[in-house]
Amino acid sequence: MKVYTLYDGTKVTQRAIVQAFRAGRARLICSWPDTSLPRRVSLRLDGVDMDTRGQCYMMSEEVWTVKPKSLWECFCASS
Repeated sequence: MKVYTLYDGTKVTQRAIVQAFRAGRARLICSWPDTSLPRRVSLRLDGVDMDTRGQCYMMSEEVWTVKPKSLWECFCASS
């Protein structure tokens, strides 16, 4: 069975991602790795929303969450 890695490095199964998505707890966490690169997207399954855009000294320190629209987005965001 394939194992996926979340934003914090936790390893989870496909089943855990599906359950979190269906329960409304999956979140895509976005950040800017560098101002010249596109945003980075990872996955969280705790249902916690955050948005630090405009509150950080550097743009690369900003993070925000987005509720995924599909399971496909969840699997793409986890490695």
